[in-house]
Formats: sequence, C-alpha cells, structure tokens
Amino acid sequence: MEISYEQAKKNYENKDLANSLPYVLQEAKAGNQEMLYILGTMYENGLGVEQNENEAINNYKMAADKGNSKAQFKLGTFLVTGTHIQQNIGNGIEFLKQSAKSGEAAAQYNLGYIYELGLVVPQNLTEAISMYRLSAKQGNTNSLVRLGYMYLNGRGVVLDVAEAYKYFYTAAKQGNTEAGYNLGLMFENGIGLEKDPQYALECYKFAAENGYSNAQMILGEKYATGNLVEMNEKKALYWFKLAAEQGNPDAQNNLAALYENGIGTNVDLQEALKWYKLAAEAGNPTGMYNLGTMYDSSNKADYKEALKWYTLAANSGESSAQASIGFMYEHGRGVEVNKQEALRWYTLAANNGSKIGKQFLELLNQKKEKETKTAKASET
Repeated sequence: MEISYEQAKKNYENKDLANSLPYVLQEAKAGNQEMLYILGTMYENGLGVEQNENEAINNYKMAADKGNSKAQFKLGTFLVTGTHIQQNIGNGIEFLKQSAKSGEAAAQYNLGYIYELGLVVPQNLTEAISMYRLSAKQGNTNSLVRLGYMYLNGRGVVLDVAEAYKYFYTAAKQGNTEAGYNLGLMFENGIGLEKDPQYALECYKFAAENGYSNAQMILGEKYATGNLVEMNEKKALYWFKLAAEQGNPDAQNNLAALYENGIGTNVDLQEALKWYKLAAEAGNPTGMYNLGTMYDSSNKADYKEALKWYTLAANSGESSAQASIGFMYEHGRGVEVNKQEALRWYTLAANNGSKIGKQFLELLNQKKEKETKTAKASET
C-alpha cells in the first residue's frame, strides 16, 4: 500500500525514515537541503528505497552545494577515502573544511586526525590540535581522546599527564571505551598518578564490556596470568575470543594458543590453526611463528608452508622463528642441508635474545669443532 504524503511526513517526524519516502522525496525535489541530505542517507543505507550508492552521492552533492554541513562531511570523507566514489583528496579536504567551518564536530575531528597523522596532507600538529579542540567543545569524545594522547606524549603541546588524564576521564564519563581503556593503563602503571590496580580493573572491564577489543584482550591476559584477578582459564578464553572476533591479532594468537594446548577448553587443533592463521595474516609476528610451528610439527608436516611463515616472522624480528629457520637448514627440513645458513640464522636469533637460538648455535659450533678435530686426526 502506498504511503500518503501526510502519513510519510508524520513518519518522518517520528524518525521512521524507512516509511518517509514520499515526504522526503517531494521536499528534496523542492530543493530542501536537509531533505537532500536525508534522501542521501536513505539511498546509502537502503532505508525505504533500494540501496543505491550513486543516488546517495548525487543527493549528498546537491545538499553539500547548498551548504549542508552534514552532507559536506559525508562527501568529504568519501572523496578522501575513495569510498563509493573516485578518490579526490583535494576536493575531499575542501568539503571537510567547509563542514568544519560550519561547526560539524565530526568533520573537525576527521580533519584533526588527518593533520595529526599527515595521512593525505603534510603533518600539522598545531592545526590538528585546533580542530580537536573545536570538536571536543561540542562533546566529540573521539577528539577528547586524541587530545589526551597529544598531552600524554607531548605531541604539538608541552607534555602534561594531568591534562591527558583530564581528557581521558571526560571522554570515559561520556561512554568512550578507548578513553576508559587508557585510564586503566594509567592507573595500573601509575602514569602521572598513584597506582590503583582495582580502579584500573574497573576501567578495563567498562571498556571490555562495551566492546573495546584492546580492553577485552588485556582482560584475557589478566585472567590467563592471575594478574589483578584470580586466574580463570575459561574467562581468559571468553575475553580473548571476544577480542579475536573483532579482529584483534594479539587476541587471535592467544586464543589459538589456548585451543592448541587445551587451556580453558578442549584441545582443538583446527581452531588453533584457524586463529593462528588469522593472526598471522593480520601481521602478528608471534602468530606467524606459531602458525609455522603447527605446519612444522603436525603429523602431516608441510615444511614449505612452515618455512614461509617462519621467514615472515623472522623478518619481523621474531627471534624464535629465526632459530627455527636455522634448525630447518641444519637438518634439511624442506630445504637442502646448509650449515652456513643455519649458522647465520642461529647467530641472528641468539643476538636477538633467543635462548634456544643460543643453544642451537653453541651445539652447532661444538659439532663443527668436533668435525674439524676428527678431520685433522684422520689426516695424521
């Protein structure tokens, strides 16, 4: 049944966008900039219409040209990132500037972040701080967090831990989970304030329970090691899994280790392999090494795959992987025996602090000395 204009208007007033199309469409055709923006969001998200990115962009563009700051923010973000539209960083920055100048807090934050990190423009910490301050005054908690980091690390401002704490605390009180996590780190480690392990734990739990993966990861570590809490392997598994499912590579690696060793759950090598692989593919060096060991030590060993992941981990500085590559060359596991190459990798591992690398290096040198003595004895 078709919705009348009047009913659609009532639906719009009741924030029922999915059933507001006749009203929004007519007002947008009349040139209402707010309705052009709303129509863009409807096409972008498939609310009451079939999702259509081109129509969304067209309506955002018309609204932006009429001065709608929200549409300028949307269009600017799309152009800078190349989302739904061909990337045009210069035009995108201009739209974000227009939006920010009109007071759009999200645009001010985005500009601040771009300037802080020098993502698509030369780094400008002064401009970044200016944008963050404007956005923070409007209650944008992400800007509060970025200002906290700036003061905590003395980036663009004089280092001031008390000021950093103030920004993190203000953002956390408004529900920002990243800020809560940072408060936890400050209280646990006594960064600029007196240590308070129990309050730190409360901060971690607040952030973790509200979905912040780094806090979930750290809670998993706490329960796995009995630090700040009573050791609980099942709770460690629970928190690692929540963080891992959000793509946290450290948590993916730790979760895999629990499945591999049957900690907090039954041994499940397929689950272990799955999570090690996800961690490794996300660039986690320890995950790369652990994935290599699974290919290296299974009943159906795949030395080629093991060497691939060991090498990636080794090139990322993982000393245990360097030692494992040396072992493969020494014993011809998937490669030809090459004692010189083994010596090179063992030496690298030992120099990077690997105890097993140091042991392998000493054993290999002892074998070489013995072989040299035996050769000399046979000559005489």
